[in-house]
Amino acid sequence: MKKNIKKQPWIKPRHKVITRLAASILYPYVKFEYGIKIERFKDQGNRPYLVLYNHQTGFDQFFLGMAFRGAIYYVATEDIFSLGFLSSLLRFAVEPIPIKKQTTDIAAVKNCVKVAKEGGTIAIAPEGNRTYHGRTVYINPSIVSLIKVLKMPVAFFRIEGGFGVHPRWSDVIRKGKMRAYVADVLEPETIKTMTDEELASYVQEKLYVDEAKADGHFYHAKNAEYMERVFYVCPYCGLSEFETHDDTITCKKCKKEIQYTSSKELKGIGFDFPFRFVADWYRENVNAMPEKVESTGIKVAVVGSGPAGMTAAAELAKKGYAVTMFEALHTAGGVLVYGIPEFRLPKAIVANEITKLEAQGVEVMTNMVIGR
Repeated sequence: MKKNIKKQPWIKPRHKVITRLAASILYPYVKFEYGIKIERFKDQGNRPYLVLYNHQTGFDQFFLGMAFRGAIYYVATEDIFSLGFLSSLLRFAVEPIPIKKQTTDIAAVKNCVKVAKEGGTIAIAPEGNRTYHGRTVYINPSIVSLIKVLKMPVAFFRIEGGFGVHPRWSDVIRKGKMRAYVADVLEPETIKTMTDEELASYVQEKLYVDEAKADGHFYHAKNAEYMERVFYVCPYCGLSEFETHDDTITCKKCKKEIQYTSSKELKGIGFDFPFRFVADWYRENVNAMPEKVESTGIKVAVVGSGPAGMTAAAELAKKGYAVTMFEALHTAGGVLVYGIPEFRLPKAIVANEITKLEAQGVEVMTNMVIGR
């Protein structure tokens, strides 16, 4: 006979204590390091919220925790649950809600419902990842369903200035100004009157940030360092490689040098550069996809979409073969997606490579197990 096992509550008293202690210890550091002004949410009251925030730096969750009272339960990707002792420490301290990337994770939704019923505040960044160029480009539409399921007041927490202070492609933090604050609250009564399209548009509007503008000064001696992680197309010589030094990025082929200034602007050294901001040049890189060559009519199957499979598919497509690449799992990329943590290899880079393969005519089929 099965025993009745009492389910453990998600919310523990220690979470509130640890959150308060961490905020008091970290606030002086983040204020000095990031130059951020965190505005306390004075109208929080005693009710729980679903907090939606735009993702700009690696410290965003701490900024949010300093603006709200009490513990916050963050929806976090599974990457942070594979860090050994650190993952165990995070579970003990704040019990984040795990979610699988690029899937509709029913377990994560159920856990969110559980936390909401226990009176906890939940936080999630619908963007998923930080952008490389300072403009919000994607809000996961499934957030609308979560909002309607939870039936909680929604607080929109905006973080501004993060791309200037610490862009995703950089390893250094610049001296500049940031701001973090609750921009709006959407009540459950209002949510009931909105269609899914209206709600999705509202979320997009409240969380959209465009930092491709000269709206402040963000200084570090190595302002441009690691910008080569973003670009692979030179507007003067096409596909190329780049290297950076201090505040300058240089094309290895044509040797043209571009300065990345403290105002986030790009300026050619000795010439007029056609792109003013990283976002403008980034768009040019994304649009510069390989052309599809004339087909030979010969079909080739590539099993596996990891590094070897992607390389084989690209080379075969260049020769005109009709390539179909099969992947057993739900996202193409193989070990690049499932074996390397996000902080080592951003998934957006792998997704861009898959997009380039598709532009060459490669058909990518996921959830296809071959050989069984």
